[in-house]
Amino acid sequence: MVGKNNKLKELVNSSGFPFQLAVENEIKSISSQTPWSIIAREHPWRNINDKDEGFIDLVIGYGAVRLVLECKRPRGGLWVFLISDKRQESVKKFRVCWAHCKPNRSDLVGWNDFDILPMSPESEFCVIRGKGENTKPLLERLGRYVLSSTEALAVEELNLIRSPQIDHLRLLVPVIVTSAELKVCKLSPEEISISNGTITDSEFKTVPWIRFRKSLAVSEVEYSMFNELSEITEKKERSLFVINSSNLSNFLKKWDFHTPSYSIPWDLARQIEE
Repeated sequence: MVGKNNKLKELVNSSGFPFQLAVENEIKSISSQTPWSIIAREHPWRNINDKDEGFIDLVIGYGAVRLVLECKRPRGGLWVFLISDKRQESVKKFRVCWAHCKPNRSDLVGWNDFDILPMSPESEFCVIRGKGENTKPLLERLGRYVLSSTEALAVEELNLIRSPQIDHLRLLVPVIVTSAELKVCKLSPEEISISNGTITDSEFKTVPWIRFRKSLAVSEVEYSMFNELSEITEKKERSLFVINSSNLSNFLKKWDFHTPSYSIPWDLARQIEE
């Protein structure tokens, strides 16, 4: 009987569902200390732009803010993020998905930078143990999936909150919660060998969370608005928070979001619409 139970436990532990339930329980356990609450779990979604679909592990929120959580428990997890610019070591900005509806006007969904606490390093390169050079990078693949689900949820939220009398807003933040240890590798490009592309010396540091920012847009941009390829690359940039699961509670307790009183993106978009 013990042997059979061990096999059953191995089967259960081979899935990611127990980890997802543990993350949900962790969020509930600090409900008296933070304003966050569970909005939905295993929420089905489909993005009409890229035709991707699936289930959002967890949606948590308060007020107009929603965190779209993907829970990932890699075996022997170690994720190393490369940083080659001092400006990336402590970053406040984060590209947020916003959704805005206004009576007798079209719905708008966009992505713009906002200041969010807690601050963290920011990287566009992630090295994951066991991933060969012929394999599509895990974080990019997973990131696009989470971003697509975030956009799909934004559209669905608008359908829920639309009102004939007043404006409504949602601010959605894509998040990957992982059991992997998160490391930052600070390196200088001048010290990387041009002959074999290897580093000889660098500084490694464990971090509780990090911003991952890259051109991972799942929807097309309006090319007529740009003149340079670099402008398109920047416009396609998206942000994700990658959080070590043991530090999730601390992250939520430190959370602070500021909407600028100037240059509010949905107001600017409405002006262009007119």
